[in-house]
Amino acid sequence: MNIRKLVLASLVLPLLSGCNSLVDENPTKKPSSEDSSSSEPIDFSKEYKVLFIGNSFTFYNDLEVVTKKLAESMEFVNFTTERVAASSYKLSQHADANDPVGKQVEEKLKNNSYTHIIMQEQSTLPLSNYDSFLGGARALLTKIKTYQPTAKVSLYQTWGYNNMVGNYGSSIPECETALFNAYKKCAKELNIGVHYVGRAFTKSYQEQSAINLYYSGDNKHPSFKGTYLAGLIHLGSLTGADVRETTYRGVEGSTNQYGETYINNEEATALKDIANNVLNQYGTNY
Repeated sequence: MNIRKLVLASLVLPLLSGCNSLVDENPTKKPSSEDSSSSEPIDFSKEYKVLFIGNSFTFYNDLEVVTKKLAESMEFVNFTTERVAASSYKLSQHADANDPVGKQVEEKLKNNSYTHIIMQEQSTLPLSNYDSFLGGARALLTKIKTYQPTAKVSLYQTWGYNNMVGNYGSSIPECETALFNAYKKCAKELNIGVHYVGRAFTKSYQEQSAINLYYSGDNKHPSFKGTYLAGLIHLGSLTGADVRETTYRGVEGSTNQYGETYINNEEATALKDIANNVLNQYGTNY
């Protein structure tokens, strides 16, 4: 194992006292990660079997694959990912065994053993109907714990975008702040963690505006760069590792139906710094 990685990993996720981030919401608890430690190095051989449950914010650019490749580039040797995601789906539908996609979720939960499960809600529901968001998250969490009692469950906080402005805030960052607060509230009520992807989007939007995290077709879904940033937050939240040590940047010249699936070194470095800052500031706590 690379000694530099061990040393960097052992220092990951310290509490940043007096941090003056442009993302100005402060966590209510000291940030932490399940696997981070101030005295022990990260175990790169530890098993991670991760299930993502969500919708298009999860399946655009194959978020689960990007997260896995980021992990593998850091020498995590036992890191696997799967997903169940359908367009516009709500957590309540994923929890419903009578729903066709809900059936897929139940089958995966019955027939596999996961270490971590990440739940992503429809992008505006936490603001348009918080009680429905909470109820769906609670129902899905109950189902998960029935079949996967040892899995660590977290929420995947999403981001603000143009079409939200006016209905949920006066700007994209303001809309994201509303989502941030809704996800924190839900996590606290359910006593689970949060992966603060939306926080990282806002920080990038404010500090690195030239990096377009949005798919150009709708300025809502993630571009590959947006998926890359989301993957960094998920990886750091899951493992406690220093995501600045990742080397994966996609494949130069490669595209999918959403555009290019490659990020240059300069932009990757900027996004890794943003992810590291957000992970340090917020951890996974509410």
